[in-house]
Amino acid sequence: LAVKGTILPGDVVMYQTYFATIVHQVSGVISLLPIISKGLESVDSIGDILLNNDIENTGGRRKLKNLKGSIEFKNVSFKFRKADGSTLKNLSFSVNPGETIAFVGASGAGKSTILNLVIGFLRTTSGNIYIDGEDINNLNLKEYRKNISVVPQMPILFTGTIRENITYGSDEVSEEHLAQIIRSANLDEFIDSLPDGLDTMVTEHGANLSGGQRQRICIARALAVKPKLVICDEPVSALDVSIQAQIINLLRDLQKEFGITYLFISHDLSVVEHISDTVGVMYLGNMVELADSQEIFDNPVHPYTEALLNAIPTTVDESHRELQVLEGDIPSPVNPPKGCKFHTRCKYCTDTCRECAPEMTEVSDGHYVACHLVSEGKLG
Repeated sequence: LAVKGTILPGDVVMYQTYFATIVHQVSGVISLLPIISKGLESVDSIGDILLNNDIENTGGRRKLKNLKGSIEFKNVSFKFRKADGSTLKNLSFSVNPGETIAFVGASGAGKSTILNLVIGFLRTTSGNIYIDGEDINNLNLKEYRKNISVVPQMPILFTGTIRENITYGSDEVSEEHLAQIIRSANLDEFIDSLPDGLDTMVTEHGANLSGGQRQRICIARALAVKPKLVICDEPVSALDVSIQAQIINLLRDLQKEFGITYLFISHDLSVVEHISDTVGVMYLGNMVELADSQEIFDNPVHPYTEALLNAIPTTVDESHRELQVLEGDIPSPVNPPKGCKFHTRCKYCTDTCRECAPEMTEVSDGHYVACHLVSEGKLG
């Protein structure tokens, strides 16, 4: 049209500009849709929290003083509200003060749910949890949690000084106690090397610190409340191997020094072997094997445990060894299979496995396995 003179060249430029503007605005609106959707979900979640009943109303319940750190789960089951199946089923184990129990298994096995039950964020659907022999439902959770610390997978640091990050959440930390925990967390040399020492500013998320330094500060924060129970949720998975060893050795030294009980989660079985006294192997909400750490690694019985340990890398030439590759995918926790939940991936599966869930059987002193074939003497 411009060539024929029907419209002016300037009109063509104007139309193109209008069209580009419209396309740009429409694209902007479309790009906002995911943000708006996420915002609506957040508002919905906030509404659920505000409308929820306060399950923390534990006034008048017993205040547990001088926590020693013993924990016992007795036939504990847990089911989320609105969920079809149980997240945990008939779980039983115990840990003595000053010991470490580690939970291993695939994501969705129920490991983090166990930790949340111990902290008191969740309540059992059935069964009982005993803390120093007291049912957790009878305890004042506010006072109980003063004896608990958490070392998370990703260190949580705030914009502020190192001192503020270590003492965050603690009512009163004396200079003497602060100096002690800094030494215990192996932070003294690092802090002494800084011009402003404890008053050195930490940027958002600790971006100006190394991974090991961030995790040590988190450990120091955990020690500030003088805990007897520490929850370790993948505390070294985000660190280099050399730093992992330092942190694990640090945790063990702190346990010996302060008598701390650890509940430990890790997908790294080499780490678990190094730090744990007892190991519980989880699969889709069920504990399939429970034993002393050395017994688990030296004499695994359940087929799932065998497959997990078989996958550990080794520096020894084992080219002749046949890797046990589990067939198929992990079933959905929302709709787990009937009978033994592992039967869909087990090479030893029988008709009994498909129909009936196995119960824990003691195969040797303190070594428990949930497997029909073990109960029938065909495995183990």
